[in-house]
Amino acid sequence: FVVRNNQGYTQYIQVAQTVQNATTLERELAPFDRIADHHEKLLITMDYDTGTYNGIKKINALDWLTKTEN
Repeated sequence: FVVRNNQGYTQYIQVAQTVQNATTLERELAPFDRIADHHEKLLITMDYDTGTYNGIKKINALDWLTKTEN
């Protein structure tokens, strides 16, 4: 998914149920390699562990859905 607002904010989102398998993680991160800009990139999963892979943030779907803005 690509998220854009009228103020120029852009965010790229990839969604997968789980990426516990290394092959699956690699497959889900691969599309981000083709994006040359520096906008935020998220991999949203049902996995509870989080992490960052070459600037791509892996986050839990429930945490993302219930996140409140400051």
